[in-house]
Amino acid sequence: MPNLNAKTIFMTVATFQVATTVAVLFNVPVARQVFGAVFLLFVPGFVSLSLLKMERLDTVEKLLFSVGLSVALTMLIGLVTDQLGTIAGFSQPLTLLPVMIALQAYTLLAAAFTHFRLEKQHQRSSKSLKIAVIVLLSAIAIVLCTFGVYYYVSPSRNMFLVAGLVTLAALMILTVAWAKNLPGGLLALVVLTVSVALLFQTSLASPYIFGSDIHTEYYMMKLTRDSGYWNASRYFSDPGYGRFNTMLSVTILPAVYSEFLGGDLTWVIKIMLPAMFSLVPLGLYKFWQETVDRKQALIATFLLVSQMTFFTEMLELARQMVAEFFLVLLVLLLFRSKNQFDWKGKLLFVLFTFSLAASHYALSLIFLFYILSVWAALRVFKRKIAILNSSLVLTAFVVTFFWYIYTSYSAPFQSILQFADNVYRNLGDFFNPASRGTEVARGLGMEAATSTLQLLSRGFAYATQLFIVVGFLVVTLRRKKTGGNGMESFVLYSTNMVLLGLCIALPNFAATLNMTRFYHIVLFFLAPLFAIGCGTFVGFALRRKHELAASALMMAIIVPYFLFQTGLVYELAGTQTWSISLGKYRMGQSLNVDFGYVTAQEVASAEWLNANTEQENLRVYADFHIFCALAGYGSIYRDSLIMLSNTSQPASNEYAYLGELAVRYGKIIGSDSWNTTDIVDFGSFTTIYTSGDCVIIENTAGTP
Repeated sequence: MPNLNAKTIFMTVATFQVATTVAVLFNVPVARQVFGAVFLLFVPGFVSLSLLKMERLDTVEKLLFSVGLSVALTMLIGLVTDQLGTIAGFSQPLTLLPVMIALQAYTLLAAAFTHFRLEKQHQRSSKSLKIAVIVLLSAIAIVLCTFGVYYYVSPSRNMFLVAGLVTLAALMILTVAWAKNLPGGLLALVVLTVSVALLFQTSLASPYIFGSDIHTEYYMMKLTRDSGYWNASRYFSDPGYGRFNTMLSVTILPAVYSEFLGGDLTWVIKIMLPAMFSLVPLGLYKFWQETVDRKQALIATFLLVSQMTFFTEMLELARQMVAEFFLVLLVLLLFRSKNQFDWKGKLLFVLFTFSLAASHYALSLIFLFYILSVWAALRVFKRKIAILNSSLVLTAFVVTFFWYIYTSYSAPFQSILQFADNVYRNLGDFFNPASRGTEVARGLGMEAATSTLQLLSRGFAYATQLFIVVGFLVVTLRRKKTGGNGMESFVLYSTNMVLLGLCIALPNFAATLNMTRFYHIVLFFLAPLFAIGCGTFVGFALRRKHELAASALMMAIIVPYFLFQTGLVYELAGTQTWSISLGKYRMGQSLNVDFGYVTAQEVASAEWLNANTEQENLRVYADFHIFCALAGYGSIYRDSLIMLSNTSQPASNEYAYLGELAVRYGKIIGSDSWNTTDIVDFGSFTTIYTSGDCVIIENTAGTP
């Protein structure tokens, strides 16, 4: 066996580990057996042998000792895992995930130290050590957050995920501290690692989709895939369905993915789309380096991904995940100072603009607002950028509105008009804070905190917002070029501050998209202001620039903000949390009520109802929670679903569906909350389906 250099050993082992992990966890036929056998019999021992640097062994001896070490290490690591797992309270520590995590962690650690030792030939290099630590923490975070979420020990905490989130926090701190000594490619890897880990620790928290809009999106995906084509002129009485039908992001794109990969649409939503969405922070990181240094860009990225909307609400919005990816591509295309585009750049602009319009209508309107503002401002200041001109701005408007007017009976265009009319009609409530919605009130500090921890969480959130405002004031007062496109950046800062101001000032404006989603979007452009604001504050306090103190202040805010936003603090304190990944074992009925979480029984019963009833005249009474499963997995059109209440009177051959919330917890949540016994008299209906916590009953008597 020839001697291999350090880089070859590390990259080969890391690549093989990834392939093995994917093959095993996704039970890939043949590949799981082949990769698993090679790994267990050879890889841990080979890496250990390389670490020991036993050059005098010939090829046969290396093969023999590699296999011997692998078998021995497997037994030893299995023993340690068993004992530590038992002490930690795990009932089955020798199952697949804990054993695989332990073996993979040891192998990657040994490979990293082999890389460090062989590359420098016994001469310690702090830079190489830092690189090895960052790579190792990135790999551990991915494993713990992405795959650790599967191993949920009830009623104990998910210690793997807790450890994964702590590892991510440590990775953020060390990467910022060592940013100047790390290669740019490694910083990009860290950005991608944090994004992927946070997204998948949420998306994989259940084998089923959960939330609200995602079920309607699933309905459209399934309709397109099962019919084998997309009907651009399909009419829907529900305007929401009409809007969704114009979005290729939830019709053609997932249908093609599902057919090509041979997978279920659920896993397209849970794996393919989040994988694409994880590139959004990476693209913004590259964009932000145009106006701030790479450490500040790194901190801005950590702020963006730490905000809980990124890794919770966005995963319930497939169309917006796709649209944000195209928005970032357009931003990079337009506002990078080194762009030297001719017709190729203009072609990409048109293509990405169309893709954005065909992915999410609200986000495409925001993009039009951006480019119109930038174009107008730059004309006033007599400046121009590489490819943005009057003809391209006009083209963007034409492409967008042509698509919205001539698909699905102009459903998106009609919604735009209704939105404008709604805002106009509610201007009379300008001085009523309640008209802005609870999220706006909370952001302005008008809603009381319910606990000390919640008060602390808001404190760190307000601190990020305060320094963003400080940063904006600094940029405004200085009005100087901070990068290759200083004027363009200033206009983008101003435009997004205006957009944020409209959410606060105009009644019902924020509610059209949701304030949390608006804030998530404006952070695409405002996040670097946090770093600028912190640096300015430290400089003012110390009367001189102090990079270390500024970095310390930023991380002192962002790390606790991250720990609160992910729900880790609440989980460790044993209080109410919004993290399904961490706290679903103790959420009880709030899991159904607040998060739209559906169970295997609810999915199976929804699919049964679809398969065993006539869809044309179907009418089903159900509570708000189960509307999601029936619309998504049951593929039942919303017009066929009626909200169950204490006045419901199903007619002959109409159905009532009772899910887990109604059967297990005895609650019906609709326009109000009732006990199940106050709504349905089981004796007057015929039970046609029952499975654990799901019951479907039909009025066969002919009268309500």
